[in-house]
Amino acid sequence: LQYWYGWGRKPIWMDKPRCSSGLRVLNKYKIIKKSGLEAAFFLPKSGMPYTIIIPIHNEEANIPALLKGLEFYAKNHEILIIDDGSKDGSYELLSKCSFIQFVRFEQNSGKGVAVRKGLDMATYEQIIIFDGDMELDPAEISKLMILDKNSCIDI
Repeated sequence: LQYWYGWGRKPIWMDKPRCSSGLRVLNKYKIIKKSGLEAAFFLPKSGMPYTIIIPIHNEEANIPALLKGLEFYAKNHEILIIDDGSKDGSYELLSKCSFIQFVRFEQNSGKGVAVRKGLDMATYEQIIIFDGDMELDPAEISKLMILDKNSCIDI
């Protein structure tokens, strides 16, 4: 297992849990507390099915590599891609893919709305939210923490 520390887009990964200001680790859950808010994250277990939610907006150039990287996960997990009003060719590329569930907003409503739609649609209680911009390699998805849908999610 790996543990995540930090609040930015570039988390720090460590092999052992530790406590620091504003962060507590409890058993298989990590409770992150900042500005009076808490979020509980479930650490991944092998073999556990989860939903991968991917909000996208005008990511036509990244979609072929994204789908290729996600194909491995489609066998055991649910993949939800929420197109937040893209005006490029994202819709055409995604609509041809058979191993994803795909929702398209006609107008851009913002990433938060797209993520909430994915949370509402998710089949599994364990969830990973992943960006479609390919900042992270899809091969790294299994190393990320999984959000527990039953802990501190307000849809």
